Amino acid sequence: MSTMDVDPESSSSTTNSQTEEPQDVGVSLANLIFKMSNPSCNLSEKKSASLEVLSLTKERGLSRLYASLSSNADFKELVPPLDAKLLKNMQDAEEVKMTELDAAIVDARENLGDTDVRAAVLAKALYVCEHGTREEADKALDEVDALTSATGQKMDLVFTRLKLALRYGDLTQVGKLLHDNTALFASGGDWERKNRLKVYEAVHKMAVRKFSDAAQLFLDAIATFTCTELLDFPTLVYYTVVTCVCALDRPTIKTRVMDSPEVRTVIGEQPSLQTL
Repeated sequence: MSTMDVDPESSSSTTNSQTEEPQDVGVSLANLIFKMSNPSCNLSEKKSASLEVLSLTKERGLSRLYASLSSNADFKELVPPLDAKLLKNMQDAEEVKMTELDAAIVDARENLGDTDVRAAVLAKALYVCEHGTREEADKALDEVDALTSATGQKMDLVFTRLKLALRYGDLTQVGKLLHDNTALFASGGDWERKNRLKVYEAVHKMAVRKFSDAAQLFLDAIATFTCTELLDFPTLVYYTVVTCVCALDRPTIKTRVMDSPEVRTVIGEQPSLQTL
């Protein structure tokens, strides 16, 4: 399952933020792979998605994903046969990188301070999240967690774990992470992290069909949206409109959705929303 099942029309609109974090590679790949297997997508759309997936896979050197896609019978018409030489090159590059990351951790522990040790362990964990198995990623993040005491850094680790769970379509784990870390986010942290959390909560509520809760969370987050690692602003507006139409009364939709300046900036570029 993809992070987001609905595929809104693309748009060039941006958020209110001056600088945007690019969408997480794993989240992007999960969405594209979902499109490749989505019965509602035509063959042309599936082929376009598969080209993007293969491009990202080769660009990032993701050997496990490349091997998995090439051996998946469901994608036989979309993915070329496995290139053994390409796969070997990816695996060799990953091995070299892991050796470098391990060496950096050893150096930090022998010659540097606690902050540098944590930074080196985190760098390895983020690489493993992208290139390793889910079990390897969870273990690597546990090692970072053991070195983390600052509230903001703990929150950032929660976001990393949420993205990992969403990549695998594990909504149960997403819900557990959100529930288990309620106290953490209530205890401190800046408004930007708390606002980002609302988007993760909204996506989860939407995915489990709690549209009323999702709509309120999307509306709360839309004016100060910064969660671009999960989705872009036009997609946020799309989900906001759809969940609000499903769950809210007409007066609320009029005042909080139709008259919203954030919604009005992009709705003209998404014809399907205009019909709603």
